[in-house]
Amino acid sequence: MCPISIQNNSEQYKKQNILVKAGAVAAGGAVYGTAKYALTRNFCKPLARGITKYSKEADSVVLNKAVNAVSKEPAFADLTIIDFDKIPKIKSPKLEEHVKDFHASIPPKYINRNSYPKEMLEQDVIVSNKLKNMYPKWAKPFESMRDFYTQEVRYAIQEGRTAMVFSDKKVLVNLKKLPAATFHEIGHLMNPKFNHAAKKIKKALPYIVCGSLLTSKKTEGEGYKNKFDKFIGILRNNAPLAAMGVLAPLVGTEILASYKGEKLVKPHIDAKTLNSVKNLNCCAAATYIVSLLATGASLWAALRVKDIITAPSGHKNIQKV
Repeated sequence: MCPISIQNNSEQYKKQNILVKAGAVAAGGAVYGTAKYALTRNFCKPLARGITKYSKEADSVVLNKAVNAVSKEPAFADLTIIDFDKIPKIKSPKLEEHVKDFHASIPPKYINRNSYPKEMLEQDVIVSNKLKNMYPKWAKPFESMRDFYTQEVRYAIQEGRTAMVFSDKKVLVNLKKLPAATFHEIGHLMNPKFNHAAKKIKKALPYIVCGSLLTSKKTEGEGYKNKFDKFIGILRNNAPLAAMGVLAPLVGTEILASYKGEKLVKPHIDAKTLNSVKNLNCCAAATYIVSLLATGASLWAALRVKDIITAPSGHKNIQKV
């Protein structure tokens, strides 16, 4: 067993051993991942339906004309829009095929790839490389999983569920199914510094999650050893809020990109189409807010489970997270 913890009321409690603590960290991590996935998936489903609904309501002919008009403006002379309706289509990736060998590369399954002209095949290579390079270098040994997530993103863009933009001003979108998203993505290009800062801040999230799960909550009456210990304790107690805090700038970039995109497209479309674009953007922004709230709630639940498992023997009350 670990050392004895002496409380203010002079009662003694035995702390859990390292194996129990390790199991508690694993259990907390599982709760965090499962809860976040379930919450995000369930609450984003109606929002995804809203995106599809408003995308269909918007006049795609009018929006595509607006895309052409905006892309010809001097400010966007170096903008490249890769239309996923005009590159080789792929089938939806299956996870079970990618977990057989994590180190093997699993190429996408194309639908009639040989029927496309050379120019489209060249764009296909650009798209594949762009998406794969999104993932960090440390993920390279897990080639099959990089391929899986790359293909999932590509399939989502292909089916008109989302769109993407890169810092080199390449927009990936299906102009037939989701042309309205083009302006949101261009809106991101109008806020490069804010986007960069938000992405940097977001990188703190895994450290907050892992750090809070690896540190122990103080029991009642147990004081802080020093100022650093106090700082860690306060941060740990407020980890769910800290996790949401590092995601808040990202939500801000999405809302700002939609606002600027709407201003950009407004002169080129009618009021009805603009209203559909605004409603679509609201649904899209709401998915990021759901993700933010799901992250905080999931981490709160994970820490609660971990604290219950690692509560010192004989300790009756767990402080609130």
